[in-house]
Amino acid sequence: MGPQEVRGLIGELWVLLRLSDAIGMAAALQSWVAPDDHPQDFATGGGVVEVKTRLAGSRPHARISSLEQLEESALPLHLLVVELAPGSNPSAFSLNEIAQRVLDVAEEYGPDTRDAAALALLRRGHVEKDAYDVDRYTTSGARLFRVDGTFPRLTRSRTDRRIHAAQYTLDLTALDPFECPLNTVLPQQGA
Repeated sequence: MGPQEVRGLIGELWVLLRLSDAIGMAAALQSWVAPDDHPQDFATGGGVVEVKTRLAGSRPHARISSLEQLEESALPLHLLVVELAPGSNPSAFSLNEIAQRVLDVAEEYGPDTRDAAALALLRRGHVEKDAYDVDRYTTSGARLFRVDGTFPRLTRSRTDRRIHAAQYTLDLTALDPFECPLNTVLPQQGA
């Protein structure tokens, strides 16, 4: 995986751990649909969530990699942007460390849940490598946006079928009207 893919997976694992705190690891793993090649990353009872990860201090953009990522369904759709800051302090973590944290939490739920977590990580492309220990990050923020009928996006249903694929970049500074509280999709611990 390249640096952007590494950061993207770190963002997904950060969300997975937050969900685990609230609903338990087994349920959080079931909601993590990215390893099953779903166009979005999470599907919970409350809706569908696409996670994007960006570096703190970089341009306030989120890259949407397909026409399907922000396609509406019967469930509410949200875009969750996780911001990572490079760091070397004790709270900073690497991809290998956050993946191990997922496995450790899953182990607390028993061997079946740990096996499910290990399989999900493998299907998502993570195999422990020394290179994934080099870059370390802290989570410096997260913003959640409601994706509804007026949200700016390109989708498969609104695009000529002769256009096979498209990628585009959203300007996060222009999305303030769509912002909503994180607890809309990330319930408080024990909720």
